[in-house]
Amino acid sequence: SGAKALGGTLFGSTKDLQDSQTYMSQQYIADASCWGTQSTQVWTAFTRFLYRNGVLVDANNKPITQEPNYSAMFTNRFLPSC
Repeated sequence: SGAKALGGTLFGSTKDLQDSQTYMSQQYIADASCWGTQSTQVWTAFTRFLYRNGVLVDANNKPITQEPNYSAMFTNRFLPSC
């Protein structure tokens, strides 16, 4: 059977959620020179997934119909130099 929603997530149990977070917490800076930086490649991959699945909406809560300019959606300029 499929995983049941747990607090609005797709995890089947609290242990699944905790195990996922334990793993992910080690990945946050795996490919970055310091914590908090973002790359166009990573930002685009996740946001494109949201766009293609109709999650990104406009001010009227309607799914956007044109793929956004992903590189304009984030900045690293307020982060300290690594």
